[in-house]
Amino acid sequence: MTSTEGDDMSNRILRTIKKIIENDRNIDEFGIIPTPYNLKNKSPVLYEDHCIGLESWCVKHVYNYACSNLFNHYQQLKKGKLCFTKVSDFNNMLIGALLINPHVTTFWNMKRELIERELLNLDDEMYFSKIVLSHKAKATDVFAYRRWLLQRIKKKLDHQIPFSLIQNEFSVTHMASEKSPNNYHSWNHRIWTMENMTSYNQLQQIIYSELSYTQEWINSHISEHVGYHYRQYLITLTTKVFISSTIYRSYFDFVVSEFLKPSGVSLTPKEIPLHFLGKSNSHIFAYH
Repeated sequence: MTSTEGDDMSNRILRTIKKIIENDRNIDEFGIIPTPYNLKNKSPVLYEDHCIGLESWCVKHVYNYACSNLFNHYQQLKKGKLCFTKVSDFNNMLIGALLINPHVTTFWNMKRELIERELLNLDDEMYFSKIVLSHKAKATDVFAYRRWLLQRIKKKLDHQIPFSLIQNEFSVTHMASEKSPNNYHSWNHRIWTMENMTSYNQLQQIIYSELSYTQEWINSHISEHVGYHYRQYLITLTTKVFISSTIYRSYFDFVVSEFLKPSGVSLTPKEIPLHFLGKSNSHIFAYH
């Protein structure tokens, strides 16, 4: 394969990947498929069931092509000489390079530059960074980029963060935690979301929900200590926001209701101990 043929092939691959991401807003995963040679003489981009795969034989060609052209495009962008078509090509190369290797901070900074110039959409970038995490779940630069994006979204929304946005971020961290055991980067990002994207009014509901989430996580990931650390953080947080009694009371009410379900009895807190001791209703009334 000549240099020109390699560049043309790489450009087609990058355009194909970008088109798939644009047309499918439910991509679950990106991955490199071990394939030493192009045996079937067809596109190395595989796409099925909301998953994108890139055959490994072409990875070096695509990455080298992207890296060798990115800095030239970036210099033109800084000088204000990058036309609309070139901006699209620039982003295509960034997408390809970061999907293959998301550990290059310089490339994420180029993405930031495009965002600041309003040449990229915030929602599109949140979606793209999620796809990158499906491939490299411990990539710290990706989490840093998401936090930067979230801060801009927060400012754009005048600090009125919808609960759905917080839930989506928790969903992304859950995915990253599932893909990589003891993933401190994803759990720290979850803590950052709690501390920076939630309002005081939302916090009580979220803490209660997160306590339930960690209980389920610990039960199904017994060997992962990072879940315990996050749960300890949540318990400490309850003392800071003065809702401990509310949470403990909620758990108490839940336990009591589960005990009383078979009998169908409705009791006050004072009557509950006598009921569990086997006292009759008449005895309970006499007690009063």
